[in-house]
Amino acid sequence: MNYAGLMRAALVALTRNKMRSLLTVLGITIGIAAVICVVAIGKAGQARVEQQLNNLGDNFVWIEAGGRAVNGVRTGTHDTKTLVMADAIAVKNQVSLIKSVSANVDDPVQVIYGNQNWHTSYRGVSSEYFDIKRWYVDQGAFFSQDDVDRAADVCVLGRTVRDQLFGVNDPIGKVIRINNLPCKVVATLAPKGLSLSGQDQDDTVIVPYTMAQKKLKGITWLDDILCSAVSQDAVKMAGQEAAAIFGRKRKTISISGIRKTSFRPSSTPARLSPFCLSRLLRFR
Repeated sequence: MNYAGLMRAALVALTRNKMRSLLTVLGITIGIAAVICVVAIGKAGQARVEQQLNNLGDNFVWIEAGGRAVNGVRTGTHDTKTLVMADAIAVKNQVSLIKSVSANVDDPVQVIYGNQNWHTSYRGVSSEYFDIKRWYVDQGAFFSQDDVDRAADVCVLGRTVRDQLFGVNDPIGKVIRINNLPCKVVATLAPKGLSLSGQDQDDTVIVPYTMAQKKLKGITWLDDILCSAVSQDAVKMAGQEAAAIFGRKRKTISISGIRKTSFRPSSTPARLSPFCLSRLLRFR
């Protein structure tokens, strides 16, 4: 086969049909560029959604107080008052696939500093909460287990609340009012941004759950128990084992868990969805 002859013939054909050759090269270039762009968009979307899922928590298992059926009318979650700290301790001690547990008490609240105020929500938690939900300190230091035991009047501010109350000023050591309760700011949180549902995760105030129970909400029970499984693969089994504990106690609860699943970017950018990276596991 005469390769030199074939090359000369190809060059002659290209020069005789310059416009057709130019359009062919242009089409090939556009096709390759389109494929590269689709792959880049898919990878960027995957990285963004993975970051948001990581912000949800470390192998997160969420135990909510259940509802009731009153005269045939079923209420929603958090309607029962039987979820207590002893249940959180039982989950941590009896479920080997759970490595961290935090109590949770939450409610909307008005916070005030000087002539500034902001409507947000507080979350009363244990000291392990920050590791479970992957919160990192921006300024100061998180409250300790001793603060939880003493129901200390201390708080940690999310970035949105900090900006609304203090602007560019340093909030550490300042005293704000949470529903007229003086509370010392000991730390601020590194920002997380919006959640998968569009909620501002930085619009929050975090306090010891004992303080929230006794001084803010006036209750003795918990709204939720937040847990972290030892691995992603253990999330479902950990939830099932926790559900078995509450089944023996005859308590109504709802348990959910979030874990990553395998993900491959779609060839069509419009099909890229945050939900293809997570799976909601619910145990009854």
